Amino acid sequence: MTAALNMAGTKTVGAGSHRDLLRTGGGGFLLSFTATPENIRPVRETVRAVVETWGLGGPGGLGDTACLAVTELVVNVARHATAPDCSLLLQRTRNGLYAAVTDTDPRPPVVREPDWDSECGRGLFLLTRTVDGWGVVPRRPVGKSVWFVLRAPSTEPQ
Repeated sequence: MTAALNMAGTKTVGAGSHRDLLRTGGGGFLLSFTATPENIRPVRETVRAVVETWGLGGPGGLGDTACLAVTELVVNVARHATAPDCSLLLQRTRNGLYAAVTDTDPRPPVVREPDWDSECGRGLFLLTRTVDGWGVVPRRPVGKSVWFVLRAPSTEPQ
């Protein structure tokens, strides 16, 4: 069954609504959409809702960092990919969050030293400084997935 979000070119794929999928631990959350400026905010809001549903949001949680990292990856697709169609996979891990943005452009992203006078070019630089790990996986027959992981803050006393 497929549940549609109220945004053009965007849909969730899974068993029932995303809330049902998240409650049952259905393997994660998959969102297929077109990377356009008007879809950035709804994608970010969806990431926040998923992270909060999994108990990883709130003060000191992973919500803000997950939203920032996903936004940077989706903006890269919108600006640099040969086609704007992409997907976002979110998975709750034993100790945090795994996310991957997949598109059809085979070219890997390039981390650049930012030019602080420029209005752009800091996305992947910020990503490398805010996530606990990231990488690129080529996809066949064409494309790539750019992934990142975030570890949930420890709740154990130090």
